[in-house]
Amino acid sequence: MSDPTVANGSRTEVRGKISRSSSASAKSETATSSSASSVTETVESSTSHNESTAVTSSVEISAAFNNYDRITLNPETAERQSGTTLDAAQSFFGKPASSTQSHDGGGDYRDLTWRITTPGGFAVVSVSFAGQHAYQKSISLFDSAVLANISKINEQSVWKLKDGDDRSQVMTALGLPNSVLDTLRDDATPQTFLNYTGVNLENGHDLTVTLLDNQISKMTTK
Repeated sequence: MSDPTVANGSRTEVRGKISRSSSASAKSETATSSSASSVTETVESSTSHNESTAVTSSVEISAAFNNYDRITLNPETAERQSGTTLDAAQSFFGKPASSTQSHDGGGDYRDLTWRITTPGGFAVVSVSFAGQHAYQKSISLFDSAVLANISKINEQSVWKLKDGDDRSQVMTALGLPNSVLDTLRDDATPQTFLNYTGVNLENGHDLTVTLLDNQISKMTTK
């Protein structure tokens, strides 16, 4: 179609962790909202209680995204362990700002979070592991240049998008989002949520672009 569907009213919150579930639809619906302030407080709190945790030197946002894209995912319940390992993730980003571990249904889970300084603020990268392999990842940008650009997004920007556009094309049209969440559905189809908060649209200020297998499947506003 020539214009992507934008739904009013409700939207899938994608800024927080997705609950572990065997249902793909449940994963999407149980994603919890996480404000910029709460993420900031979590990361800064973990850093303040562990003085040995070093914040990485300032890097361009593109460099942070390049390392983020190097993280490959494995279906959470799959026997084939192909996702990026814990050691590999730490080689990309260094020592994490925080690490939590849990046991669920006989499985071992770990969530690692990194804070990466950028020229206009910082980025937060989170990766969730089942066993030793990544099955979910997210990156959130708290950078003044990113926020300034998002405030300029309007209807004309959105209508540049069309069916079949991939993540790169979305970011070319709209710029960098506040956050990206990547996971896999139960059928191993890659699912990506691009969250833009503070856009200048007539029907809302939050825009989420959902991609399945790296192609736009829907857009929602709130």
